Amino acid sequence: GTKLRVEISSTVIRDPRGGVRTIAQILDITERKVLGERLEAIYELGHSLILKRDRRSIARRIVEAAKELIGIEDCALYLFDGKRKALSIGASTLPVPVKYREFPLDSEKGIIPEVARTKETIYVPDTSQDPRFLLGTGETRSELCIPLLIEDRLIGVLNAESPRIDGFSAADRQLLAALAARGTVALENFRLREETARLRGLNEQIVTTLNEGIILENEQELITYVNPAAARMLGYPEEELLGKRWSALVLEEERPAIEAKMVERRAGVSDQYETTLLTKSGKRLPVIMSSSPLMESGRYAGTVAAFTDITKRVNAENALVDSLAKTRQTGGVRIAEVDRCLDGVVEALEATIDLRDPYTASHQIRVTQLAVAIAREMGLPKERIEAVRYASLIHDIGKLSVPAEILARPSKLNDTEFAIIKAHPAQAHLILKGINFPWPVDEIVLQHHERLDGSGYPNGLKDGEIMLEAKILAVADVVEAMASHRPYRPALGIRQALIEIVGNKGKLYDPDAVDACLTVFENGFSFKSG
Repeated sequence: GTKLRVEISSTVIRDPRGGVRTIAQILDITERKVLGERLEAIYELGHSLILKRDRRSIARRIVEAAKELIGIEDCALYLFDGKRKALSIGASTLPVPVKYREFPLDSEKGIIPEVARTKETIYVPDTSQDPRFLLGTGETRSELCIPLLIEDRLIGVLNAESPRIDGFSAADRQLLAALAARGTVALENFRLREETARLRGLNEQIVTTLNEGIILENEQELITYVNPAAARMLGYPEEELLGKRWSALVLEEERPAIEAKMVERRAGVSDQYETTLLTKSGKRLPVIMSSSPLMESGRYAGTVAAFTDITKRVNAENALVDSLAKTRQTGGVRIAEVDRCLDGVVEALEATIDLRDPYTASHQIRVTQLAVAIAREMGLPKERIEAVRYASLIHDIGKLSVPAEILARPSKLNDTEFAIIKAHPAQAHLILKGINFPWPVDEIVLQHHERLDGSGYPNGLKDGEIMLEAKILAVADVVEAMASHRPYRPALGIRQALIEIVGNKGKLYDPDAVDACLTVFENGFSFKSG
């Protein structure tokens, strides 16, 4: 009364007398059919595994499926912990002895750690003949162990044991391998979901705590997201900004330029520019804006924009212009007196440095030569060129606070000594802020080691927060320092110095200052001994 699944094929033939005969072949396909159904069930299992909320729930469902679909009574799934370099039990159909609930990856014995190390399936038909086998309950006679891998990365090990010698048929091994593959995908998908959620949370935390304003704009140029910093700077509640047009927040006379940039962004072009925003109270807010298009399948889908408040920098530059205008109004005689007085102050400061560290004094003179040449090439007005000149002449005065033995050290500095060196811009600021220069020399000197990407010191300022005069001084300082002999290394030469600033143009160094520096050297600039 046993039911069989069969495949019947028949052929019609004619005998010599014209009679018709049929030859039929009947093939028992019960095993093949059952195998196919079980493989299909394992495939369908993947859908339910996606719904599991943790790794152990996934592991438990996999070992249950091994019992339900393949008939394996003793199955365990071990999960790999990369940090601890160990496998620990995730789930098992039968109780696992305490001593076998975890395997360090470097365990000397055991099929499971061996599979984890080699990342190869091991089938032991007779465990009594394999010295790697660890005796558990005493009932195991054969063992099948399969690694769970994503490419070459280990996720876990699926282990099945049988009380019979050669207890796993070829079909069993095929089914268990398919189950291991489905489990691998489910565990990796869960890891990716966890990692995505973690990164999304981290990203949200970063965006909400940034000092820079972040705005997202959709295809219709309507704001769909603002971070707290953007709302705070603009003086609006976050929800009140949603649905507004970005251009409506820009000073009216600057809107045509912003609209032109929007046309370019729709073509996939990123941009960076300075503009003036209007806060809710009507106050003007000068910012530097970086905008990038969001593209979906080559089609414009919106913009992500970040902006930084540059009020302090603009105020400093305006104060410089006002100060110079007032000085100019006092007449030529008064200007000459001021210049002589300032020259005297600067010469006294230079002499102080020269007495303590002749190398630094010579470096400052050479940096001044290049910085002034760059400023002229960039077309700065005479007053701002003078600001660059005075700041360059005394930019390293803060090194008066650095012990002489550190300045003259012929070998590499340790972290503590380097921290002392890095304090010299702040020390210079303390010295210079008490001198009534007609330009913000103290601020220029304070910022000359800042870098566009925020990696500089002492305050980690970024592009829009750094004064242009300080950016020029930074380029000149790096070029002269690399081109000249230092106590701890020989001169690297002008070519290597120019390679450095070109290679980091726009990242560390101001692009306009770098371009001007290259032009200056192309036009025959050379350092004069000072």
